[in-house]
Amino acid sequence: MKTFKEFQDFVKATAKGHDEKDTLPTYAALGLAGECGEFVEMVKKAYRGDGPLDYVAAASELGDATWYIARAAHKLGIPLQAIAEITEYKLTARKTLGKDHKREYSEMTKIILRLGGWEDPDIDEGGS
Repeated sequence: MKTFKEFQDFVKATAKGHDEKDTLPTYAALGLAGECGEFVEMVKKAYRGDGPLDYVAAASELGDATWYIARAAHKLGIPLQAIAEITEYKLTARKTLGKDHKREYSEMTKIILRLGGWEDPDIDEGGS
């Protein structure tokens, strides 16, 4: 895999249809919470001294979480590439604009989502 789109396509191909009837990313959100919980539990045990962190297992849990993120994005119709660009822009704006970054970020988010091919009536002026 070389691109976010390729990964998102792979996730779609490997999804078993548990959430096909659901218009919301409910199954993906629940799965993401579970995988993040497993990762957090591993880190917690290492933190309290129960043994070293197993980096291979940690990478596996993060990979599972990434699968669910891609699935949630698919259910919302948002390309992963757009999500990555939005995050990059938000962090850059926060660093350069400080507290004033929110309005700029909101406008850029709308632009990036539209460029990514996402069309949603709630993103137009007056929506959120």
